Amino acid sequence: MFKNDFFLNEPCMIVNTECNNLFEGEYLRVKYISEDSIIEISPLNNSFFLSYDYGKNWMLGWGTGEPLYDAGCENLLSIEHYNPATGKIKTGKLLRGNGFPQKNQRVVLWNRTPSGFVKYKKGAIVKPEDGFINMAGNSLMFNKIIYDSINNYWVMFVNEVDTSKIDIYAAVSYNLIDWKPALNGNPLFRAEDFMQTDWAGWTCDAKSRQSPLLTDVIRYKGIWYFVMNGYNKKGERQIGIVSSPNMLGGPFQIPVEPVIRCGKKGKWNEKGVFYGKVMKYDKYFLMFYDGIKKNNTESLGIAWSYDLKTWHEYENNPVIISHTGWRSRPYCSEPAWIGKCGNVICVMLAGAKDFKAGPWHHYITKRMYKDISGNVDDMQLGLFLSYDGGRSFVQHCLNPLLVNDYANDDENEHLGGSLDFIQKNDTLFMFYIGKTTFENLHYQPLLRYKIIDSIL
Repeated sequence: MFKNDFFLNEPCMIVNTECNNLFEGEYLRVKYISEDSIIEISPLNNSFFLSYDYGKNWMLGWGTGEPLYDAGCENLLSIEHYNPATGKIKTGKLLRGNGFPQKNQRVVLWNRTPSGFVKYKKGAIVKPEDGFINMAGNSLMFNKIIYDSINNYWVMFVNEVDTSKIDIYAAVSYNLIDWKPALNGNPLFRAEDFMQTDWAGWTCDAKSRQSPLLTDVIRYKGIWYFVMNGYNKKGERQIGIVSSPNMLGGPFQIPVEPVIRCGKKGKWNEKGVFYGKVMKYDKYFLMFYDGIKKNNTESLGIAWSYDLKTWHEYENNPVIISHTGWRSRPYCSEPAWIGKCGNVICVMLAGAKDFKAGPWHHYITKRMYKDISGNVDDMQLGLFLSYDGGRSFVQHCLNPLLVNDYANDDENEHLGGSLDFIQKNDTLFMFYIGKTTFENLHYQPLLRYKIIDSIL
């Protein structure tokens, strides 16, 4: 187990008694219910220990038993006490939904404060209505937060999402909590800035103009490099890198050609490459990125560069293929965060559970249940580790390590694919994206924190 060297090191979802969150194994089920609301569930194995006090950070969830609503998060109860030896839970307040779980019903344990990270304040820390000019819709995501040592403030790069227009904006903050639009609310990049490129500037159907999606920013030898992905007029999704000596002021050099193209027919990345994240490793740079096949299966690949301009794809790509258990849905592999713990490369990778029953099962049983306990068809994040410079990866034994809090209206739908950690004095801030159903479905940047002594 990889412990004490990373910021997230405990599970946030327990589906089965084996504590591995796979489809295989024995689901947690209600064995007994007493008159005073004490529930006995299937005992967990010794790899997971939920103490009396620590159990208060967890919730007990169960589904409705109705089609498409049986994921184990539709109804939630707080936990007052838990006895790991007997599997008995003293339930408390109803946090979501209604009713009470029944005997033999599948249940899920959810961690509301994974690894001690607690919600800083309710609501999004950056909103479209904060003063961003011509921002479309009410859904947005951040993808990188950078400290500007010249101006002594933090810069957050923000993308519009869930709309055909996804211009790129920036917000600034002096304390990481209160943010306001940079550039007087004007976009940093617009769709028309990419009209001469061969890798971006269009929507996927090539019917309207669109700026690419910014996924990372890195500084090298006095130059800022903006990692982006977009669609060209052929519907090809590719990665390009824009550069500038000034992070917000330009001028910006926008290359005509992408740095990483789609793969050839039949390859793991034939349909597109996107969501690039870059890190300095040894004497070169590594980029981790998502690749997608024609059947929409996604995998993680890497490329390397000495100068951030010319990139070479790893000949044994992809480096993470597996879609099992908590990430059995094949359509999700975005790298949300990358970093190093010593010489170990850490990647927080997105995943989601697939439907257990396919069309034939639906035909035979005449039902359309998502017959899986857990975060069904919703995105969550888990840690993958490489001890050989990114050539191969193993996943953390307690994955997933970050799932949204279904009892919180700010994030009661699922997570987005962005994550960032910033340490300031004795506080570690975790910025992430939650999707909410409250006041229309949309993504919003959220903040959690924990008090620490040191970070390795």
